[in-house]
Amino acid sequence: MPSDRRILESTLLSLALLASASSLAAPSTAADPVASAKAFVETMAQGHFSRAEADFTAQMKQAAPPEKLRQLWQALIRHGGAFEKTGATRTMHEDGYTAVIVRTEFKKSPIGLEVAFDSAHRIAGLHVVRPPRAGH
Repeated sequence: MPSDRRILESTLLSLALLASASSLAAPSTAADPVASAKAFVETMAQGHFSRAEADFTAQMKQAAPPEKLRQLWQALIRHGGAFEKTGATRTMHEDGYTAVIVRTEFKKSPIGLEVAFDSAHRIAGLHVVRPPRAGH
């Protein structure tokens, strides 16, 4: 059976590669990427993985169906402990994408989740990164 770390790394690699893929999906009505990224993380934390993929691009829906999102979230909990809250964010713009890094506070340690949005405001990528500093 693969280790949690191996599952987390392979899932994140798959999701990170999608950030550079173009999207043919219909645009989302959510135009505030920071609010959308935080809402996405909160939806995952509540265990609503089918709802979490609602704003995914077609490529993300293929790469990260609800079961894969559940596995990813469980791996994050095994690494960081129980989820507590979202915190500071940092936003970057590059090549037509807006990436929002959300600081997620887990009991053992903070984890950064980068949620990348395409120009149609669809989630086109997701991976774990260094979290933004608290209060920034």
